[in-house]
Amino acid sequence: MERKRIVVLFGECSTEYEVSLQSAAAVLENMNVERYEVFLIGITRGGDWYRYTGEREKIADGTWCEDDAHMNRVVFSQDRSLGGFLELYNGRYFARGIDLAFPVLYGKNGEDRLLWFSFAA
Repeated sequence: MERKRIVVLFGECSTEYEVSLQSAAAVLENMNVERYEVFLIGITRGGDWYRYTGEREKIADGTWCEDDAHMNRVVFSQDRSLGGFLELYNGRYFARGIDLAFPVLYGKNGEDRLLWFSFAA
């Protein structure tokens, strides 16, 4: 069985930033990696979006955004035929198709403006 590709979206420029990080860490701790391929996308306090490929413990302790070697800028595609996000890596954008986005966001820029994503089946 092919693993589902899931984005866990965390952080955001909100007063609830730390709550989002702790919640995302709990989600990741309990996610079945044999069943799901997980992409971590963090939003900094300043509102910049990155795919984070470093140690998951750095999300819980809030140092993920200082780990430049494991951060690549991303943008979500509005094109339904892509169904995912574009990741900037070594000066080029790469399309990453996903099945589901799991937003772990809180506060005025999170749950108050819940992001809805639509991806190709």
